[in-house]
Amino acid sequence: METLGTALLARCAFVLVAGGLGERLGYPDIKLSLPVETTTDEARRSPPGQPSAHCYLLHYCQWIQQITKEEGSGNVPLIIMTSNDTHAKTEALIATLRTAGLIQLQHILLLKQEQVFCFADQDAHLAITQEEGPDGTVTYKLPRKPHGHGDVHSLIYNAKYPAAEGEESKPLLDVLADTFQTRYILFFQDTNAIAPWTAPITLAISEEENLAMNFTCIEREEGEAVGVVCRVKDTNAAGATVWRTAPVEYNIYEDAVKNAQNDKNSALYQLLHSSESSKKGVSPFPGNSNTLLFHFDAYRRALQSSKGMVPEFINPKYAKNKDGQLVFKSPARIESLMQDLALCMESTAEEQNTPRDIIGVTVFDRFTFQPVKNNVKDVFAKNEKGEETYGAASGEGKYYALLRRRLQSIGMPLPPEGSYPPVELTYPYSSEYSKPLPVSIFPNIVLNSVCQGDYTLSHLQSQVFPTPEKVKLTAKSTLVLEGKVRVESLTLDGALKITGPSSADSAPLVIRDVEIRGLHWTAECIPADRYKPGCGFADEDLIRGYVLRSTGIHKVDSSTDLSKL
Repeated sequence: METLGTALLARCAFVLVAGGLGERLGYPDIKLSLPVETTTDEARRSPPGQPSAHCYLLHYCQWIQQITKEEGSGNVPLIIMTSNDTHAKTEALIATLRTAGLIQLQHILLLKQEQVFCFADQDAHLAITQEEGPDGTVTYKLPRKPHGHGDVHSLIYNAKYPAAEGEESKPLLDVLADTFQTRYILFFQDTNAIAPWTAPITLAISEEENLAMNFTCIEREEGEAVGVVCRVKDTNAAGATVWRTAPVEYNIYEDAVKNAQNDKNSALYQLLHSSESSKKGVSPFPGNSNTLLFHFDAYRRALQSSKGMVPEFINPKYAKNKDGQLVFKSPARIESLMQDLALCMESTAEEQNTPRDIIGVTVFDRFTFQPVKNNVKDVFAKNEKGEETYGAASGEGKYYALLRRRLQSIGMPLPPEGSYPPVELTYPYSSEYSKPLPVSIFPNIVLNSVCQGDYTLSHLQSQVFPTPEKVKLTAKSTLVLEGKVRVESLTLDGALKITGPSSADSAPLVIRDVEIRGLHWTAECIPADRYKPGCGFADEDLIRGYVLRSTGIHKVDSSTDLSKL
C-alpha cells in the first residue's frame, strides 16, 4: 500500500498551510524555520543565525523533491498559504535555501491571506484599541486577526498562476488540471513532521475506495484538544433531514459530550457507553489531524460551486465582568476552517442532484500526529494532566521514535524503546508543575532526504540496509546518514556521520564490517536560571528545554579508507 501511494504522489499538488508565527511557542520567527530535529545541526555545527539544516520548510520541500524526482520536480506544484505576519519571512527563507542549493522545486507559489476586523462584544461592535504617544496624542486602531485556514480554498479558487513574460495568466485551478495533470491535492500544516509517511497510505486508500476526500486521523483521547470527524444530522435547503460527514471542533464536541451525560436516551450517550466505545478514555470518533486529501476533480467541483468559500463561525472566549455578566474575554473574529469544505462537497451534490462524493477517514496510530504548537508552560500543564504535550521537545522525540520504528520493522535489532534513560525536563519558571517531562532521544538516527530515497520501507531495506540484522547500535549511539549510502554491516557505540554521493547517477558508498566506538552525545537540560533570551541558548533550544551536546562525531565519506576503521 505504501508503494502504491508513493507512486501517486507524483500526481499530487501539495498545499502547505503556514500562516502562523511561532509566538504561541515562544519562538520569534516563522514556524517553518524551526528545526524538525537538532541532531543534523549539531553534526554539521551549523553557524548561529543560519537556517536550520533540517527546518520544517526544507523537510517538506526535500520530501516532495525526492518522491517526485522520477517525474521531475519541476512538474510538481507546492502552494504555501502565508499571512501578513509570515509572507516576507517565508519568501526570504525560500530564497536562502534556494541559494544554498537545498531546494530545487520549480513551482512554489505563495498565496497570502488577508486579515479581518474583530468584534468587541456579542452585539458585533468593532473592537478598538488606543495608544497614547509621548506627546499625549491618542491613536485609535481597529485590530485585525487572520480569518482562519479556511481561506486557503478561496485563495486557490481566485488565484492566477504566474505566466511567462508576454503570456496571459490563467486561473490556478485550470493550470493544476491542464498543465500539471493533478489527480489529488494534499493539504498539510506547518509543523507535523510525520505527515510524509502517512500521506502515501491515505493516497492508496483513497484510490482503492474512490474517495473524494480523506481525513488523516488518529485515535483520539477524550478531552483532548483535537477535533473529531463524525456523522451529524442536519436539515438541507429543502427542509429534509440529512446526515453529513462533518469535522467538529473539540470544544463543541466536548460540550455535546457533557450535555449527553444528562440524557441517557440520546444517541451520543448510548454511543459513548456502548461496547464499541468501552475502551476507557478513548473517543468513539477519530481525531482530525488536519492532513486532508482531495481527489482533484471533486475538489474543483466543490470550489466552483462554493466560489471557494467555506462556512464561517465565531468562537469567542467569555469571562464575567464586575457586574457578573458574561462578556468577551478578548476581541473575537469571524473564522473559517479548511476541513469544513467537506460540508460544501455534500451540499453541492444535493443542490445539483448528483451522487454524493464519498468522504472517508484513515485512522493511524497516535504517534503519527505530533504537531509543534504549545509553549513551555502549556506543555508542562498538559504533561501534569497526562495529556499529549504537542511541544517542540515531544515533536523531536517522536520524530526519532518514528525512524527507529521503521528501521525495526525491516529487521534492524535496535535496543528496545527506553533502554537509554530519557532526558527528564522540569518546569523552569516555578514549582507550579512538579511532574517531569521525559523525552527519549537516543539512539538518535537521522537519514537525509537523498538517503531516504522514495521514503518507503522497501527502499530502506533494498537500498540502505540490505542486511539490517548486521547493523547494531547501542542505546546511546548517534547515527547520521547523508547521500547515497548502503550499510551492509556496522557496529556502532558512539557518534557516526556517513556521507555518500548525492548525485542520482553515482553508486552508493558501501559500509561493510565497520566498527566505531566513542564520542557519545548527551542531552543536557537547560538550567532554570538560564531559561531566557540572552543567556547563551538559542530560541529553538529554549522552547525544547534541552540541547544536544557532542564531543565530536566520527566521519566517513567516499575518501575514507574503510580498511583502517
